[in-house]
Amino acid sequence: MDNIIGGEIDISLDSFNSNENYSFYDRLLFYDSGRTALSVVLSNNYISNHKFLLPIYSCESIIKPFKELNVHFDYYDINLNLDLDLEIIQTRMHQEEFTAILIIDYFGFTFDKNVISKLKNFGLFVIEDISHLSVIPLLFNKYKSLSDIIFGSLRKNLPVADGGFIVKNSNFSFQQIEPEYTLHSMFKLSSKILRGIYSESNIRNDDFEETYLKLSAKAEHLLDLSDSNLKGMSNWSLNLLKRLDLLKIYEKRRLNFKMLLILFIDNELIDIPLINKDIDSHPEYMPYLFPIMVNKKNKLIRETLKSNSIYTSIIWESFDKKRIENYPNSKYISENILCLPVDDRYGSSDMMFLFKKIRSLL
Repeated sequence: MDNIIGGEIDISLDSFNSNENYSFYDRLLFYDSGRTALSVVLSNNYISNHKFLLPIYSCESIIKPFKELNVHFDYYDINLNLDLDLEIIQTRMHQEEFTAILIIDYFGFTFDKNVISKLKNFGLFVIEDISHLSVIPLLFNKYKSLSDIIFGSLRKNLPVADGGFIVKNSNFSFQQIEPEYTLHSMFKLSSKILRGIYSESNIRNDDFEETYLKLSAKAEHLLDLSDSNLKGMSNWSLNLLKRLDLLKIYEKRRLNFKMLLILFIDNELIDIPLINKDIDSHPEYMPYLFPIMVNKKNKLIRETLKSNSIYTSIIWESFDKKRIENYPNSKYISENILCLPVDDRYGSSDMMFLFKKIRSLL
């Protein structure tokens, strides 16, 4: 098989339909990134005055807005099945008077409503990051959250150059920013189009591959260096977004996840760290990746797969090596997890190829 599997969601004409009829996007406020969306949320005085608990198993872009806006926070650990441990949360609340929490729907699997209800009964203001889940289940009314604020990133799951969002909320009026073109979105758009051409051509050329990788890295670098001025989502990404076949993306991801689950479920050499894997009973789930625990072989397997044109996302290496020592579950997950692609670019033959390759490396 000569196909590239995994890596960034590239931009291909096959991803789009001819319609632009999704009026439900009116429910969202758009920004250039999930980080900007979170910064807008934290710019609200009522919200910024809270003391936040943040999951240490997260990426640095989640933490950055809290630091930049001087919002008080500390970390909490999660369970090994990527679920919230309410006892851990209560213990942290007894240690310090936290009044808010940020939760992440890891790998596109939402928390049970009873869990969020209990967080609110604890007196916590709940912000939910649905970047892994994507906005699709919410837009099609397959997911109704009890959280106070919902935000996320768009470009993790979808073939767009940039984009973040906040779900509109009658209790808060957040700043709306007009669409604009940014340098990082220009580089990211170029890299995703080039990668799409590279993937579909079946022509393997190191110079071509290096070009789109450099463009992508430059885009991420520019985003990290961007000033504190809040920016809107680019018009080209908004136009792409409105032409996506969202139901196809939703259905294909779920189908690919179910196939890998059937293949891996009885393998004693790996563990699948999800509290509820039955996605047929949960239409609100839209898998981002297929996570498996591989007993500290993740880096070795990742590099071997890369040499076979299979790219696995790193979710996440710790951004605070010293602090994570105090959070053993998050440390274990970070050191052992391997994240396999299940997005709509791939079919059953790709999933079988991926399974056989992983099995040979265990």
